[in-house]
Amino acid sequence: MKSYLIRRYLTISLSLSSLTFIAGLCTSDPDPTPQSKTPSTPSTPSNPSNPSTTQRTTTNPSTYFIDIRRTYSKNGEWTTQEFTLSQTTTFVFRVASQYKAQAAIFSESELNNFKTNNSFRAFALFDNQYGTKSTTLGAGKYYVGIRNTSTAGNIVSLELDYTISLPASDRCQFNDYYINDLKALNKGAKLWQPFTVQNGFRYFFDGCNTGFDTYIIPENQLDNFKNGRQFTTFSDYTDATGAAPGLYEIKLPAGTYYFVVANSTNESQAIVYTMERWQLY
Repeated sequence: MKSYLIRRYLTISLSLSSLTFIAGLCTSDPDPTPQSKTPSTPSTPSNPSNPSTTQRTTTNPSTYFIDIRRTYSKNGEWTTQEFTLSQTTTFVFRVASQYKAQAAIFSESELNNFKTNNSFRAFALFDNQYGTKSTTLGAGKYYVGIRNTSTAGNIVSLELDYTISLPASDRCQFNDYYINDLKALNKGAKLWQPFTVQNGFRYFFDGCNTGFDTYIIPENQLDNFKNGRQFTTFSDYTDATGAAPGLYEIKLPAGTYYFVVANSTNESQAIVYTMERWQLY
């Protein structure tokens, strides 16, 4: 433990005139630092030398464990949530924050220090940073918390998720982190992330953000999106709540698509997102 201080179609008309693609936030308060991240490879079923001839199953995995999204108005405000583990567990820990904030996993002995804005020890920490990381915790009682360190209002989105796990009957094994990124966008800005769906793979997309509208669109709709014209999306992967992408499996025909984001708010916003690619065998 380390010591720290501190698919259906939907047609949408979206009018955003400017494009700003940046790596940080423009504010008078020091920005949170996007943190490089490479989550650890989850355990996967072995590829048998003699693949089964039984019918393949298709499991919809659930990774939900803890999800916190809060708006803070001043420095020092905090949120915590207790949880208990009965066995050693590996999680994906991800955080998106507009401005400066701390997000951590810590023991009960550090709870008061966290609440009173003192230094504290943590098992995993984003210290005025945001991103995605993997953390493994033993059996026991823990707290996950957010502490606002910005002098202004702030929105912070936090997820503590189980890793994706599929049964051997799915005959599918982890291949790679196909996309693993994080961005901050100013008011009115957009971003577009291309990806290609290939036969023989499954694609799982997850992440969180502080206030974006997010969509997956066909390749031929990109110019419409960029130029503020009406564009067509896949409604199964459309979200205007600010909570996306959330975990969903992308079940689209082979081809090229775009994950697109539009900041229709009046403030800078942040997003972190990861796409895992699993190979059928």
